[in-house]
Amino acid sequence: MIISLLQSLLLQKEVLAAIVGALVGAFAAYLLVVLTDWRRNRRKKKTLVRLIEINQRMAKSKEDAVTATRNALTDSNKMVTSPIIRFSVEDIKRIEADVLDMLGEEEKLTLTALCYLMQETDGVLNDAYARIQKIIELRLEGEEIDGSHPLRAQILIDYGDALANLKRFRIMADLFIDKKYAEILSK
Repeated sequence: MIISLLQSLLLQKEVLAAIVGALVGAFAAYLLVVLTDWRRNRRKKKTLVRLIEINQRMAKSKEDAVTATRNALTDSNKMVTSPIIRFSVEDIKRIEADVLDMLGEEEKLTLTALCYLMQETDGVLNDAYARIQKIIELRLEGEEIDGSHPLRAQILIDYGDALANLKRFRIMADLFIDKKYAEILSK
């Protein structure tokens, strides 16, 4: 009887050790998953900053392209018919959604402001491109488009608006990269 009681206690210890081992293993696996998610989200948050940097460089290229296009229009009445590449706003918004819980309120608002400015700038440039296409159509139909034509005047306004937006975006992007979110929101 004592032997069977000892065997029963020993068996219970083995079962208890197995249960404790399983719990410790499950907890360790849980911690590993949490740590991996945290590291992945930190990388994504850094990717947001890199995307803003890329879009900032793109804004400089767009500024140069818009300036050259505007100069061609005003100096020689030449229409540049190539569209300008859009900002990668969708990529920023997708990654932002993944790391939303890691962002502070000011950082979220700043990203929203930056994305809005990029989208609006792309919209203005698309409008200018559509007006250029319309002028080309009118010229093909034989209509004379001179320097005072309303479509041409509106294109110049669009280019001026786009240049102002691009310069503002580059300033805001610098502040975002430097983590000066409150300064962006005050502008």
